[in-house]
Amino acid sequence: MRTGMRAGTRTGTMLTARTKVTRAAVLAGLLLGAAAVPVSFPAAPAAAQAGCDNEVNPQTCHAGAGTPGRTVDLSAEVGPHVSGGEKECISGNPGGHWVDVGPPFASALDFDPGPPPEPGAHYWVFLCPNHINGILNPVNWEGGGWGITPPEEPPAPEDVLPPLWDEVQARLHAPELALDPPAGEHAVVKVPTFVGILNPQVATRYTATAANSAGSVTVWIDVIPTTTLHPGEPDADGVRCDEDGHAFDDDGPKPEVQAEADSSCTHAYDHVSEAGWEGDVTITWAVTWGSDMGPGGALDAAPSVQPFTRIVDEYSAVVTDFD
Repeated sequence: MRTGMRAGTRTGTMLTARTKVTRAAVLAGLLLGAAAVPVSFPAAPAAAQAGCDNEVNPQTCHAGAGTPGRTVDLSAEVGPHVSGGEKECISGNPGGHWVDVGPPFASALDFDPGPPPEPGAHYWVFLCPNHINGILNPVNWEGGGWGITPPEEPPAPEDVLPPLWDEVQARLHAPELALDPPAGEHAVVKVPTFVGILNPQVATRYTATAANSAGSVTVWIDVIPTTTLHPGEPDADGVRCDEDGHAFDDDGPKPEVQAEADSSCTHAYDHVSEAGWEGDVTITWAVTWGSDMGPGGALDAAPSVQPFTRIVDEYSAVVTDFD
């Protein structure tokens, strides 16, 4: 008997092109109820994306590597929307306000900060109703400075963080998958399957700087992705992925060799499923923030999930002739 097969095949239970087999082998296949099914062969690798490599695509990328791999400045998006510079009383009590104390300075205040730094400038003190009913008394002053108008406070990190985080979250995308075998085609039991990711997202530091007449503050958010393939097969463990997954190289060695060399985002199914195993690729995000003024901490981001279905069959040969 001879079987017709494509060159460059997946192996495992497959037969190579025009391989002779015995009648007993054919009978065994019939007794097992093996029917001819469409068997998919890996496509060429997806186009490589900047910053990633899984030893197939010629770039460099490592899932969950820790240190952000690139920096994105979002100041233009964040800075114009920051409403900083408004001073508040340290106590948090309402009623704080700026008071123009001169020049000329009232002798009763016993206050002389020296000559104004520019013509027309006055000295302003920030008065808070903390102690003596808000009386204009140094015990109630919480800051002061020269200016034509009341001085501003520099933006605080807490002013910059919310709009920066909004911009960052809009950039945390679900993975776009390139499946080998492609969606809707059949995988083969024991033969590795491959998942490429067309929109790899590398570890990134996002920054934004906001400024006013009183100063500036820079805030950063570090986002470190960890990408995991969940095959969907019962009892199958999750598989770590490089950010660009693992695209099968159609011109490379057989699937087992490629998967052994780099197991990122690959899985060989042990069980048949005509309806298909419901799997997914999930990106979890480790997010922290900080600023050049000190404050910082952790932020929560929901995982980004892209589901897929894998139809898995046994392979059966199509008899073309007998010897």
